[in-house]
Amino acid sequence: MLILYWVVKAMSVQEVTFFVVNLLDTEGRGVFRCPRCGAEISPDDMTESVYRILDVIMKKDRLDTIVLECIRCGSRIQLIGLDLLNYT
Repeated sequence: MLILYWVVKAMSVQEVTFFVVNLLDTEGRGVFRCPRCGAEISPDDMTESVYRILDVIMKKDRLDTIVLECIRCGSRIQLIGLDLLNYT
């Protein structure tokens, strides 16, 4: 799912692209590619050289959504389908 927004920063307009990635549709350990630029995003990468965590949304003490920003292209990626993580 692709959503476009315009963000005003310091008197300049910058396009920000939003994507939704359902982790239930990925294979393996949750590794996926940025839908815009193809950068590999892995939960094992803690360096913030590929992506940065912007927000973690909890619902009733359960992880619901994580919002990431791809460092390479600036896309915002909303991760859903985290239900299985709540039962481990």
